[in-house]
Amino acid sequence: MSTKTEKEVVEKVKEYYTLYSELEIFSKTALHPVEKEVLEKLKRGRKVLDVGCAWGRVAIPLSKSGLEVIGIDFVPHFIREARENAQVHKTDCSFLIADAVNLPFKNKAFDYVICMGLSLPTLGSPLRINKTIVGMARVLRVNGELFVNTHNRLYPGKYGLAWIGLIVCFLVRVPRRIWRMLKRQDCAGLYFGDVFYKGQRQRTSFYHALSKGELSKAMEMAGLSYEILTDEEFLHGKGFKAKFSRTLVILGHK
Repeated sequence: MSTKTEKEVVEKVKEYYTLYSELEIFSKTALHPVEKEVLEKLKRGRKVLDVGCAWGRVAIPLSKSGLEVIGIDFVPHFIREARENAQVHKTDCSFLIADAVNLPFKNKAFDYVICMGLSLPTLGSPLRINKTIVGMARVLRVNGELFVNTHNRLYPGKYGLAWIGLIVCFLVRVPRRIWRMLKRQDCAGLYFGDVFYKGQRQRTSFYHALSKGELSKAMEMAGLSYEILTDEEFLHGKGFKAKFSRTLVILGHK
């Protein structure tokens, strides 16, 4: 796919997830093991921001467990569905349409910020992702904690095909990236780790497969102490294979 601007990439993601939300796939998805483990770590009675909340799949169980929860998403259909689900489940969650890159909250407003369901890598370029992490740190209170689940660039896929795909896609895009850099245009969709794929009904969507190095840089910019684990390591898995599992879990502390 040829892209011209960061805005175009973000709009493609919005279009895809609007369709995705209408298919009600999210409403049929239970909490994943990583999400259940995160829920157990949150102290009841505290205030939580759920970034990329979708229909409230994580936010509603958090609220039912005794936490004060606000969820945000940039897909309006998700927010409408989340509000309906909150009423059905008789919870006090609040849901807002908002862009994670520009969080509409005061400094130090939350005890916890979570970003589950692989929402972070769909936000666009590494620059937008960095801004999002810095913003999440801004709204955390002192001693607050950040929990993020995202794609692992080191996940090889079947027979290493994920690695091969990333390398080939990047090499194919190198001339276009050089041309844009010479013209001082943004390089949206051309970074190493950028992935465009055909999903529901052959619509194109996007994510940026993050490296531990990129995440470390973002966490340092945000001024947070942190630990980055694979999902298997977070769930107490050990050994060589655990280091190359599908997703990463970032634990941040302010």
